[in-house]
Amino acid sequence: MKNLKNKDKSLKEQNNENLVTEDTGSKDSNITVTDTNESGTDLPITQDNKNVENNEGFTEQKVEDNIKSEDLAETEKSGSLDTAFGIFISDNKKKEEILPYEKSEDTENKTKKQDIFSSESDDKNDSLFNTPDEDKTRKKKDGKKKNDSQKSGSKNENSFVVFSKKYWWTYLIVLAVVIAIVVTVTVLVLTKDYINIYEAEDFSNIDKGNIYVLKKDITVEGDLTIDVPYPINFNGHILNVKGNLTVNAEKEGVIYYGSEKDGKEKTVKSKLIAGSLTVNAVKSDILFRVPVESGAINVTASSVSSEKNLSSLNITLSAINISLNGTAGQDGGSITILGSTECQVNTVLSEIKAVNTNLKINQNAVVKNITLENSNLDIYGSAENITGGNIVHFRQGAYAVSVKDAKTLKSYDYSLPDYIDGNIEIVNVITLSAPWNITFTQINGGLYCLFPSVSNATGYEITVDGKDPFVFSYEADNSTVAVNLTDYINTAGEHTVTVKAVSDKENFVSSASITASYVFTSKLSIPSAIKTYEENGRVLITFNKVSFADLYKITVTGTDGTENYFTVNATSDTVQSFDITNYIQNGAGLYGIKVTSVSNYPDYYAESDDAVLSFTKYEKIQAPSLVLTSSELNITASANSLAFEIYENGILTAVTKNSVYTLKNSESGTVITVKAIGHGYYTESDFAQITVP
Repeated sequence: MKNLKNKDKSLKEQNNENLVTEDTGSKDSNITVTDTNESGTDLPITQDNKNVENNEGFTEQKVEDNIKSEDLAETEKSGSLDTAFGIFISDNKKKEEILPYEKSEDTENKTKKQDIFSSESDDKNDSLFNTPDEDKTRKKKDGKKKNDSQKSGSKNENSFVVFSKKYWWTYLIVLAVVIAIVVTVTVLVLTKDYINIYEAEDFSNIDKGNIYVLKKDITVEGDLTIDVPYPINFNGHILNVKGNLTVNAEKEGVIYYGSEKDGKEKTVKSKLIAGSLTVNAVKSDILFRVPVESGAINVTASSVSSEKNLSSLNITLSAINISLNGTAGQDGGSITILGSTECQVNTVLSEIKAVNTNLKINQNAVVKNITLENSNLDIYGSAENITGGNIVHFRQGAYAVSVKDAKTLKSYDYSLPDYIDGNIEIVNVITLSAPWNITFTQINGGLYCLFPSVSNATGYEITVDGKDPFVFSYEADNSTVAVNLTDYINTAGEHTVTVKAVSDKENFVSSASITASYVFTSKLSIPSAIKTYEENGRVLITFNKVSFADLYKITVTGTDGTENYFTVNATSDTVQSFDITNYIQNGAGLYGIKVTSVSNYPDYYAESDDAVLSFTKYEKIQAPSLVLTSSELNITASANSLAFEIYENGILTAVTKNSVYTLKNSESGTVITVKAIGHGYYTESDFAQITVP
């Protein structure tokens, strides 16, 4: 057997060059990588299959469990290998062709040929152990088999069938290889933007993707500078820079540290550790989704958001928008906020200093010490000491031990800290009451929203269906506010209306909002261009399609005054057409017809008014029966006959109501024809004919 060799390349190197895989943390996970043979063809190599390359560059599969021991022994003896399929074949079965197989002249002195895939091979080898009679019998059977094969022209086919039965496992091998290739290509496509990080130097691979992915814990003894700051997926690992970690960015967009989506990775072990952390990214949005431990943190960005803890004695954040959600700082440490239009705190902090910033402490947030320099504070949560500031908005429900040296303290609904120190202007701010009892009504064809007025309100902010709000100015107490919504609610369906009281009076602020629902019902249009007509003995009704109609109710009033109605489903056709023949069965006369548009959503679309028309049904009178007695013609009239037209040899001789008529020409051979004349909804009959004998 030929010796097989493995590539010298390690699994790690193969991963770096060919494939990026996520570390799932499972010991049983099947890691798929790609390797390249000498011909340049990518071959999949899996840990489960344990493929290796032979000297010709093809992949051989271990199939010892599927090969009979005698076949394997013969293979090892002959040393022949079919590398195209990974099948071991003996030398006398190396190619699919007929090879000479000679016996000595002392036995049969004949030359025979053998197909490597033919069952003849096994039979001839078995002949060494047959008796002479058995051998003759075998030869006769062989001859018959050969003749049958020649007749069907299926010798090669028979060989293929034998091969398929004997080496069925080769197809499984080929199938497995194909599946492995497809999976490998799929993984490569899905991970094409990833840059795997095995060591700090890998952060310089900026031309291979858009996301760094830590494949193991990384420790840097000195400093680390990342000049192209792609997002870093920590992938459950730790990045530890014992010196200074500096990130420089000039691009716009989001740079996250942790995972692509918060909560979607193994964050138990993920962590960023640095002697100091500096981020220079004026145009970028920075998201911390892993805990950060650093001696100092200095971030300049467009926005900063921390969703995990930032642990540092000295944190400086400079950004337009800042959101702190994980705990930040340490006992005795401080956070400095510079130039933030809006900095929201939703966590527990030790000390925060705001410079040229609008700082907001949300409900349930707690800050021990707050220092304000040329800044404003809006506090809904809790604090111990608040020092300085232009305006401190002390909201209802807020708490503070003391407020010191602020210019203005606005107390909302009489909420105040425990102590006020310094020359501080105190302004009481009242929150307007929220509107209530919102109703809707139709006035002169318009839709109005009604509610009682709110004291000290100068207007009401109205929002319909979540769209841009508008302010309805109205300043009057103890009255009813009526807001015309006709232009805002004009489509059928359920609509939401949100109302908030506002005021431009000093020391009054907007109320909470109240929302009400209104179901707008639209009346469907009346069917237009309605008409009836007869076609091939059927009575049809047609009209134009009505928008939003799902059904049509058709009511037919018979000649006896009885009403019958039925419904039909609307079609997609522009013109609706329906057969009403079965409802026009009361005989000749005038039928009344009404068509009404109907919706499956009557709460939104009410039935239309009726479209009304009539249909006149006419009936032909049956031809009269004639009896000729001498020169008298007896006419038996059918129902609804008014008179009779009598013709002798085609000439009209009389129009009469009488049922007995004396012929003017009673000569033999005279042809008499008569038709009944109808009236109203009954038309004249066909001619009846009789000949004078």
